[in-house]
Amino acid sequence: MPQLFTVPETSERLGVSKWTLAAWRKSGFGPPYIRLKGHEIRYSADALDAWIQGRMVNSLAEERGRGQEFPGSEVGGFR
Repeated sequence: MPQLFTVPETSERLGVSKWTLAAWRKSGFGPPYIRLKGHEIRYSADALDAWIQGRMVNSLAEERGRGQEFPGSEVGGFR
């Protein structure tokens, strides 16, 4: 059975708020998640680690070269 993290556990692990995770889920930006039933969300440890590894960069130039957009960047937010 894969290890699953709750939203509070995931937000602590990533250092972001639960509201940020909710915004990421809505925009499709964040790590993949599992909806168990109703409002119960879980994040697989393996999927979370893979998402983190996929976000790793060695330089700002490398990050810009990937063309990755952050939620809100289309209205002048973070890039």
